[in-house]
Amino acid sequence: MGRHLKVNPLVCTGCRIHESVCSFVHYGVINPAVSRAKTKRFDDSRDEVKFCQNCEPAPCIDNCSTLALRKKEGVVSIDEELCILCGICEEICPYEAVSLHPEKKTPLICEVCEKCVTICPSGVIELKEDFRE
Repeated sequence: MGRHLKVNPLVCTGCRIHESVCSFVHYGVINPAVSRAKTKRFDDSRDEVKFCQNCEPAPCIDNCSTLALRKKEGVVSIDEELCILCGICEEICPYEAVSLHPEKKTPLICEVCEKCVTICPSGVIELKEDFRE
């Protein structure tokens, strides 16, 4: 895996502040629907935060027919001009970490900007460096 964010689910409070911060940093709005990180709540009240793990090999990149997805410095990035909005990256992500922008339909993929790391009130989001490319 490349550079990615990780959350300790045993300590996470499920506040979802990272979703608000992410949407504001990238789109200027507070809207979890456009966050590049998602939180899944289970019936037993556990929360699982999903970030792109920058897999190696990366199924999203390997299956992108237009080469809109590629890695830059160990992080998956998207060239929205090349994206044909097919959604394959969302379907194929083994971590369920890719979602599609509700209006633009472009992939929402964490680019490890680390804003959520600094804002997390529980301090449970951590940066992992692992460059095996």
